Amino acid sequence: MFSYLLAVLLAMLVIMAVILQKTYNALPAKELKRRAEGGGPVAARFWQAVAYGPSLRTLLWQVVIFGSTLCFLMLARVAPPVLGFIAVGLLLYAVFAWLPAGETSDIEARLTYALTPGVVWVLGYLDPVLGRIYRWTHRRSDGHVHTGVYVREDLLELIDHQKSQADNQLSIEELDIAANALKFGQRKVRELSVKRKKVVAVDADADISPVFLDELHKSLHNRFPVYEGEPGNFVGVLYLSDLTNIGSGKGARGKVKSHMSPGVVYLHEADTLADALHAFYLTKKQLFIVINKFEEYVGILTLEDLLRALLGNDGDYEFDQHDVRSAVAAKHAKKPKTVDHVIDETAEPAPEPSQSPEEVVE
Repeated sequence: MFSYLLAVLLAMLVIMAVILQKTYNALPAKELKRRAEGGGPVAARFWQAVAYGPSLRTLLWQVVIFGSTLCFLMLARVAPPVLGFIAVGLLLYAVFAWLPAGETSDIEARLTYALTPGVVWVLGYLDPVLGRIYRWTHRRSDGHVHTGVYVREDLLELIDHQKSQADNQLSIEELDIAANALKFGQRKVRELSVKRKKVVAVDADADISPVFLDELHKSLHNRFPVYEGEPGNFVGVLYLSDLTNIGSGKGARGKVKSHMSPGVVYLHEADTLADALHAFYLTKKQLFIVINKFEEYVGILTLEDLLRALLGNDGDYEFDQHDVRSAVAAKHAKKPKTVDHVIDETAEPAPEPSQSPEEVVE
């Protein structure tokens, strides 16, 4: 009778160890720590145990292994072989298949919450020993668990997969920026530059007039390479913003060369976008002339082109009043509540659904 009782207690101990391990791993350690630091009482208690890291895992696995072994030995002494085999088989199925496969329930979370102080107390005494056991069992490895990431394409695949993760906490824009940044080292300037046939260049000796300004506006560009003599012999860059209000008599007058920014900088079409980004930073220029290995002019690259490649398309960003001080100041002002919001707040609250493991941790 004592052996049966001891076998049952050992089986329960093994099952509790699996439940603890499952609940502690319901959230990534970093996320659990973030919630604990945010004041969540359940997360704070769980983090006391999870903070031990390898020692906690070693403790729980030791309980599972030795508990299962002792349970089998107890049953082998008093039970028929067939009954003992079936009992141990069911225990192993529950420990390695049934319990880990399901989502963490409210009961499991509450049980873990109640048992955590005891687990922390045991870890406080056994942490040095458990740490040695962990290092001994991993002595043939370098202690590094490989992430499965070998090359840039693996990271890009991981970022793409992250977009469909149910618990993803990164915005699509942030993931796109990360992916675009990883591609910078591979993409070439020739892929992004405006080709020579599509470049709108202006003559340094051209007269600034309303017709001239209208043509620049229609090009949908805001900066233009300036040539002298023949196209391709560039001497500077003209910024459209320097020529505004010409119709009212307050704008620029005279020749283009009187208002251009002198000096020209170059990029090779085979340079990477990462090279181009460094060049923009070092020179503080906003337009580069792109040339080939024969020193021939083949196009231009602007800072906007480069930023668009890094940040992605403009998307739903609709705010275009950055030159209006009051509009910028009011961007994040609290909006007055609408009638619908007031009704929603005064309505009777809906009954709360059963909590999920993540909600219990929160």
